[in-house]
Amino acid sequence: MNPTDPPARKRKLLDRMRDALRVRHLAPSTEEAYIRWVRRFILYNDKRHPQELGKREVEALLTYLAAEDVWQEIRSVVRRQ
Repeated sequence: MNPTDPPARKRKLLDRMRDALRVRHLAPSTEEAYIRWVRRFILYNDKRHPQELGKREVEALLTYLAAEDVWQEIRSVVRRQ
């Protein structure tokens, strides 16, 4: 981190997450995938901070994704007919 950067507590969540992932030396594509999923989780929950969210919100997103996956499969089958 650059000494001119703002303190960690004032930096945005996704920027702090990027820093934490880089310390773990993950592949850039893995880092971006994690960031995309967290962003999607935040947006799905009306831009609420993940600290405000819990198990119920995670389960709701997973249920939504599972249902969306089923509908995508149905749409692709209908298009092929």
